[in-house]
Amino acid sequence: MPETTETNPHHGRPRDAETRALAEFAAAIDPARLPAEVVERAAMVIADSLACGVAGSSIAPEIVAPMRRYALTIGGAPQASLLVGGEKVAQPIAALANSTAMHTIDYDDTFMPAIGHFGAVVTGAALAAVERNGGSGADLIAAVVAGFEVGGKVGRSVMPGHYERWHSTGSLGGPAAAAAAARGLGLDAEETDMAIGFAADDTGGTRYCIKVGDFSKSLHAGAAAQKGTQGAMLAAAGAMGPTGLLEHPVGFFWAYSEEREPGRLGPEVEQLGSRWEILEDDLKAHPCILASHCGIEATIGIVSENDLAPEQIERISIVQPFFSENHGLNYEPDSAMAARLSVPFCTAVAAIDRRVGLEQFERGRFLEPEVRALMRRITSTPDRSLNERFPAGTPAIVTIESTGGEVWEREIDVPKGSHLRPFTAAEHHEKLAELFGRSLDPAAVEATMAALARLPELDSVGELTAAMVAEGWSA
Repeated sequence: MPETTETNPHHGRPRDAETRALAEFAAAIDPARLPAEVVERAAMVIADSLACGVAGSSIAPEIVAPMRRYALTIGGAPQASLLVGGEKVAQPIAALANSTAMHTIDYDDTFMPAIGHFGAVVTGAALAAVERNGGSGADLIAAVVAGFEVGGKVGRSVMPGHYERWHSTGSLGGPAAAAAAARGLGLDAEETDMAIGFAADDTGGTRYCIKVGDFSKSLHAGAAAQKGTQGAMLAAAGAMGPTGLLEHPVGFFWAYSEEREPGRLGPEVEQLGSRWEILEDDLKAHPCILASHCGIEATIGIVSENDLAPEQIERISIVQPFFSENHGLNYEPDSAMAARLSVPFCTAVAAIDRRVGLEQFERGRFLEPEVRALMRRITSTPDRSLNERFPAGTPAIVTIESTGGEVWEREIDVPKGSHLRPFTAAEHHEKLAELFGRSLDPAAVEATMAALARLPELDSVGELTAAMVAEGWSA
């Protein structure tokens, strides 16, 4: 079995064996041999993703309710549980529905080297596979780590050009989910290679959803989880899928990389076992687009320290890295999802309320005249020189001018929740408790948090899925 902790047997592999190298590594991950910090971070990402899915079931019924109705209509063999309702459906359907729910309120993680929400995708695919397979909490952790290793290394290989055209959660999430589902089902390296190939061959996800802010953004996470799950299940059933598809001359990199350089995966493969991707995953302190977070913090700091009322603000100017053309610049959001993806809206409510939490995206706040008026006085300008600090930082330089002519400037490089500015245990516990409490009663919240606290020792993930059930829940 290949080493997964200290050594990497894939140095010197021929370039056309890179997908296989990823597959071998993912299939061989032994949770007992993972570094302690990897296990801890994986458990944290899993808890965060599940909490977002449970909360999203109540906060975003316009997304979750149709998906649940679809899932229950399809049904299938009772293999894996739906979040909150607890109904058992076929494994791919559970992955689809649960990963969609995890990406509804934009409070889930971001893996900045690929600008993808891998936590939602990978956790949904891994949980469905491990539950179906009767696996443990440690198996779930191993599957999630496998998903991040593949998604992260593929993602690094196609960035930054890939993100200018594609929503990475959908386009890169499929191969990540395939690795997670394959590890969750206990597939071997060849089967995992084919699972990754099936998913990579069937990937997609345009940036329309980020510009507009609609159902499809959440669906990208669910569809990627479903495609990855489908690939793993087909490989397990004996289907002969594509191998080496990532680096094939007319394969994934040829189609989805602006640079069209398949060889870029090689250096990433050489990092297997020495750089664990999940350790660079970032959690969120605000339920909105990550590009707004440093600006939110800077804005709150300035208005709080100077006790500025909205009517005293002449203008707010934000300078940020270039992510893509007009990234996050929706000045007329018409839904909660669109508001979460609007940097002007997030900055405006930060200035008015001096906080940006779940309640700022409820009750049609994005339509309030005071908010809209301040949004019109906010500008965001990309500065490509700031991209040099990316992906370690997502900096924002905020300048606020008052109606009296005073000027304040503040720069924030790294958002709270990042792996470089991590939550304390108490801070993350508070976030989880609030999210789980949106859909579950106090006893269920306590049972869920207790199961997550001992996830590495949990004999069966069925105990966890059973805890996350709200009695009498209906879509």
